[in-house]
Amino acid sequence: MEAFYNGDPNPVYAVASPDITWIGTQRGQFDIGFKEFHDDIEKILRDLTPSQLTNQRYLISQNNGCICTVIGTCHVVIVDHTGAAFEGEQRLVAIWRLEKDGLKLVHLSNTIPIGEWAVTKDEQFPRKMSSFIREYINRQVKEKTAPGLLVVTDTEKSRHYLREPEIFSLESENKYTVIYLKDTVIRTKELLKTFEPKLSSVFLRISRFNIINMSKIAHFKEQELILTNGQHILIPSRKIPDIHKAVYRFFDCKEGHDHTGS
Repeated sequence: MEAFYNGDPNPVYAVASPDITWIGTQRGQFDIGFKEFHDDIEKILRDLTPSQLTNQRYLISQNNGCICTVIGTCHVVIVDHTGAAFEGEQRLVAIWRLEKDGLKLVHLSNTIPIGEWAVTKDEQFPRKMSSFIREYINRQVKEKTAPGLLVVTDTEKSRHYLREPEIFSLESENKYTVIYLKDTVIRTKELLKTFEPKLSSVFLRISRFNIINMSKIAHFKEQELILTNGQHILIPSRKIPDIHKAVYRFFDCKEGHDHTGS
């Protein structure tokens, strides 16, 4: 799916069965057979801006050894040529069949929750603003204009004035705290516990050693958070339920499903 949303359908074509069926989000996108599926996908690709998938959650809902059904949701984040970002949820269903030459994709469908995206008749891929997108933009604006300012003196006695949106995470390292920014780190003699009361609710204490900025989460796995700067943050086993609840609450997700960055 990630390859497709970046404009490369070949991994999907390679596993598609000749009798694949596909249901898309546009009216009339009910395809039977590889040719119809291929032609519709090619139309979509001409209108698709390369996108990133976040908040991916997939679940095997049925598997009898020959047929396997996978359901899931993801958020598609589109960044256009102006630098503007748009985000919306898509729901996916994939049915696989075990054949002599391996697993083949026999059905694929993607749907959009009501009100999530606005699709016009001229579009093959939706990108109009919806209520979800407005909330996303408002959250980004609020984050970037928040008054939160962290003043930090590093080990070289230099003083840094950090806005919360610049901070990805804070990590305890012996008697120091390491603050991770996009392209650099700041090391200070202040202990991690002194930062917690200074930070807003966007930040979450993961363990004795880590505090993360939840708005920087790129992938969320069972016992690991991966941030957009590439950091991997392990979640202590005993804290998994509480961390899951806090992250789902932040991203307005429902509990009770796998949430992976596959």
